[in-house]
Amino acid sequence: MPSKRLSLGEVESLSSRAARGFGFDWGTAEEVGYSARILAQHGFDSAGLLTKYLMSDVAMQTILNRTSQPAAQLGQCPFICGIGISDFYLTQSGLANQPVCVNSVRFSAFLLPFLSRLSTKYDVCIKIDIGTHLFYCDQGLIGTLSETEARFSNDPNLAPNIVLTKENARVARITARKIASLNVSEKTITMLEGWMHRTLVPASDASRQGAGAAGSDNL
Repeated sequence: MPSKRLSLGEVESLSSRAARGFGFDWGTAEEVGYSARILAQHGFDSAGLLTKYLMSDVAMQTILNRTSQPAAQLGQCPFICGIGISDFYLTQSGLANQPVCVNSVRFSAFLLPFLSRLSTKYDVCIKIDIGTHLFYCDQGLIGTLSETEARFSNDPNLAPNIVLTKENARVARITARKIASLNVSEKTITMLEGWMHRTLVPASDASRQGAGAAGSDNL
């Protein structure tokens, strides 16, 4: 499948603008872009995963803020969940005394950048138990403890319970691969650009006149 190499900045910009075009407010859309950038930096196909998310029932119900299905069946939005964790759990010492369980989060890879940011802000190491996968966030890195551990494959149809634990001892060595750009399929780019263009307002005759020399007093 044809693909294009995008810089991390391009991944972030395209993702945030696509999320905004889909219907998220700018603040949440910026968090979507940030999360996509950090995942891409660690080798995840975040652009492809975001496309699947925006096509899902989770995204639509998040925008509508209502659902006819129980959360356990539908699954929580990872971005709203990540923002909630950022605003509450660690600021209120939520992980200081006991682990925190986050239930039924779909597209759960998008939670990792939020926890990575918290690990830097609060200078803590966070262990993330996602189903059969174990991750650590420490000093802004997202990784595992072993190079032989299988790469996390985020199945958007799964809504695992995630356990967050503040580690008392810092992880001595985290295996994390940081990259500067991401290969993104042209199909994914086209779909994200389709959502992005919903935020662009076509120019009217009045706006065209106002923007050009004809509408200027500077002769």
